[in-house]
Amino acid sequence: MLEYIILTIWVEYNDKLHEHYKLTPYSCESAVEKLYEEYKDKPTKLIAVKCDNYTEFEVNKPLMELYRENN
Repeated sequence: MLEYIILTIWVEYNDKLHEHYKLTPYSCESAVEKLYEEYKDKPTKLIAVKCDNYTEFEVNKPLMELYRENN
């Protein structure tokens, strides 16, 4: 059975940090390699990538939203 992972991607554009989510069927390592290749020649700078399975993402997402609201 194919298990998808959720990538949380932080990119910097115009001196601002942006957060995006992406669903992928690849392993974490290959997904991150593909992202670095994708952003290599773009003006957007890839800052960080976090890989979660669905269960971890559902547990951590409310904590991330709470942190974002208070900072």
